[in-house]
Amino acid sequence: MIEASCYVCGSKDKAEIVRQEFRDGYLALVDECLNEVPRSIVACRRCGFAFHDPTLTDSEITVMYEKYRDVDFRGETPDAYFDRITSLPIEESLNYKKTMEMNAVFPKHLPNKTRRAIYDVGAGGGVFLNTFLEYADGEWEGYGVEPTPSYAELAGRRLGIPVKSGMYESGLFDRTFDFITLIKVLEHVPDPIGFLMDLRSDLKDDGILYVEVPNALEIASLPSDHDQLQYTHLFFYSTPIFEYFIRRAGFKAVLTRVDQNPEGDCDTIAYLKKTCPDESTPDYPIVPYETMLMLGNNSSPIK
Repeated sequence: MIEASCYVCGSKDKAEIVRQEFRDGYLALVDECLNEVPRSIVACRRCGFAFHDPTLTDSEITVMYEKYRDVDFRGETPDAYFDRITSLPIEESLNYKKTMEMNAVFPKHLPNKTRRAIYDVGAGGGVFLNTFLEYADGEWEGYGVEPTPSYAELAGRRLGIPVKSGMYESGLFDRTFDFITLIKVLEHVPDPIGFLMDLRSDLKDDGILYVEVPNALEIASLPSDHDQLQYTHLFFYSTPIFEYFIRRAGFKAVLTRVDQNPEGDCDTIAYLKKTCPDESTPDYPIVPYETMLMLGNNSSPIK
């Protein structure tokens, strides 16, 4: 692990939002000794971006994701996971609910075509794609990429579609897509603006990018040792920071909202269309760091 500087502005001047003294199971996948390192979620004093400090090195991130879905860690085989999620009744399926919402958005923001292509980036075991390909309106070709080899193999085998194993990069399929989904991925990515710009190059000019990312409000609304606050999540996205990132990457939101459930999970959900990248320097702070510090006191001052 190494000291973190701010991804947005490069500053190393940061304030502690909350100290993390629990055992982080994801760090243990890399090396149990990492749980002995003092660590916090911090806010940049200059721009207000929130992130883990210290942060993982690239090699440590690679090791973590090689073991991220191991049977010994998850307690179930890939196929058992797929069967458990896909056998849920429709009324209990979040993927079905998500697909129905997407069906309502498509007529307003996607051209009417006989056949379209969806690309799920960070496809996991393919459980979302499985539901989408069954219930989405119209005919769809499915594609995916997933960094965990066993889950990429699972998704491709169970769905019978092309699923690449490895980290996402632009141009993996040598084509563009009508609809790209990025569901609970951006918080894992070391270079989110560059990542979004790569996705932009894989998206048709009239296509939609769907992004679902945990909102920084979870720092206040979830238990301090919750899975969402552990070290698989590098960054914590307040709405102003998220909006800045999508502008920089060349997107505009046609629909965006923040969803919070009674258990404390809080997500920013956005449907994005291409526009010109905004390369202007933002006025700092993007969000005051004092506002972010309130999250450490279980307050909810941001959206």
